[in-house]
Amino acid sequence: MADKLIKLLTKLATGKLVIVFILLVIAINAFVVPAVYPRFETLDMKASYSAEEAYQLIASYGEEGRQYYAIIELTLDVIYPLLSALMFSSLMIYFFRRVFPLNSFWQKLPLLGLIVMAVDYLENTAIVVMLLNYQRRLEVVAQAANMFTVAKFALSQLEMILILVGLVGWLGKTVYTWFGRSTGEISHEK
Repeated sequence: MADKLIKLLTKLATGKLVIVFILLVIAINAFVVPAVYPRFETLDMKASYSAEEAYQLIASYGEEGRQYYAIIELTLDVIYPLLSALMFSSLMIYFFRRVFPLNSFWQKLPLLGLIVMAVDYLENTAIVVMLLNYQRRLEVVAQAANMFTVAKFALSQLEMILILVGLVGWLGKTVYTWFGRSTGEISHEK
């Protein structure tokens, strides 16, 4: 299954599609999110929270705010994690294919983007359940939502570190190759 997913993601990791994914994520963050995302503090934007804090926030939204937030979670927050996963996974593949051996562990790491997407969907589902069932305190759901939120933020940071490792490796290899060619030290290349 993992190999099939990597093959599919690799087909999407062309230079042009990587740029398209990056531009789509930037456009959503620059234009769509500011235009439609709730103006109040949301659970999925907090790094961590207790069940008590979650329900204090949910109560502060009011009925209209809870409905609006649920709609955003069921629309924008369905599309965004997918685009984000495609962007991060394709970027990792793009860099890692140029830096690390094809049969190495590094070539499996782009699956992290799909894991982050799945955790984000679990977080969103828990938040929607809390929003739609407000007045009932679902402590276990609130704790699960926080667990998914913490995992999402931690794994997203790991994605950023891996992208940076790939970028630095790719730039280093490119400079080394260019420098070697200009000085005549490199006589062959794959």
